[in-house]
Amino acid sequence: MSSEYFNIIPSNNSSTGYAFSEGQSLINFVIGSQPNRLVGTSVRLCGRFNVKAAAGLAAGQFNINPRVALLSLIDSISISSHQSGQNIETIKFYPRFLSSFLSSVQSENDLLSFMSVTQGSTDAVGAAIDGVSAHAIDPATNVQDFSMSIPTGLLLSEIGIPLDLCGGLFISINLSNDQSVFRANDTKLPQYSLTNVHLSGLINMGSPAISSMEYNSITSFYGIVNSGYASIQYNLGLSRVLGAWLNFVPSEFINNYLYDGVATYPIMTSKTVPAKPDSVSFLRGGSRYPLDYNLVDNFTENQTLFNSQVVRNYLSAIKKFSNIGRTACSPLNTNITSNMATGSDNVSGESVYGIGVRFDNTSDAGVDFTNIPFGVVIKSDIVTNYNNSAYLFTHHKNTLLFGKDGIQVLN
Repeated sequence: MSSEYFNIIPSNNSSTGYAFSEGQSLINFVIGSQPNRLVGTSVRLCGRFNVKAAAGLAAGQFNINPRVALLSLIDSISISSHQSGQNIETIKFYPRFLSSFLSSVQSENDLLSFMSVTQGSTDAVGAAIDGVSAHAIDPATNVQDFSMSIPTGLLLSEIGIPLDLCGGLFISINLSNDQSVFRANDTKLPQYSLTNVHLSGLINMGSPAISSMEYNSITSFYGIVNSGYASIQYNLGLSRVLGAWLNFVPSEFINNYLYDGVATYPIMTSKTVPAKPDSVSFLRGGSRYPLDYNLVDNFTENQTLFNSQVVRNYLSAIKKFSNIGRTACSPLNTNITSNMATGSDNVSGESVYGIGVRFDNTSDAGVDFTNIPFGVVIKSDIVTNYNNSAYLFTHHKNTLLFGKDGIQVLN
């Protein structure tokens, strides 16, 4: 089987670059229809990352989320058929998704080695500037070349994506605003721009004679937790859900230079004080499912770690627990002893916290939530009306049907 590499520029190519504050904030790529298969795991977004600030910016005066790093530049990503326009996959709140995903399936060695080189990742809070500068072509001006994978359910598929049957692919990337990317002194106000942007990857020659293709996908939702009894419910409209998880951040941290809005915080009762969840239950149609019991944690006065059952179920919602070969999650970053607002350096970076559950641990066929609501009930010791943004992500299966009239997505 022969293969060849491709390297394409955006279809909306800009000679001045891409940025949220100045220039275009949308980057589009077209991979044309052809009788070949795209190797999704090979796709890389490449370019040059430039940082500037009106008051001047020096090393140590700003940082980005240490794990997600330059991938936090992508606010949302959408993949559709170029020929028909049929949407195949869209992930909103992309940095929030990656904050859970990368922490769960990538180790600290990954973060400090190839991910540090390709996207500026690191394992220490406040040290992302070092990850960026260490590989910069001009450290004095904070310029770095990057070549980073863009994980989505479709692009992580183990089988090749038939480009002719899909009618080619249209990949659209919306860029994040500057305040959500950087954490900095509020007198510096850093901004970014991207230049020399292109998409690279590998194509295998030949197209399979198939009528359908199954792939994993991610769907995202948004909610608020601001009381000691939080009941979150959504009509997912999905028929094969494998798992669902939530991650949290204080709402005032979002789009704010002073805080890291990408990090996965515990539920907070103030800027600096984590709330302690007493119990968590997952519901399907109002009944506890798949666990027929509550996850209960009677916190002791000196307890510092999150409940291990909550952590295990959260990781399993993202990837089947028995299949997790490496992870950045450890007792060092599932504790509630550090000041969550200061961003002081920790051995293993920022908090790895979330609440989730896997619905199907055996057949991997998924569970039907087409007409049945999904719910989570969280009881905690929040005593003030303090808003925590709750981002829900569902891991589910989709099927692409190929026909003479185009493609159809069954979810």
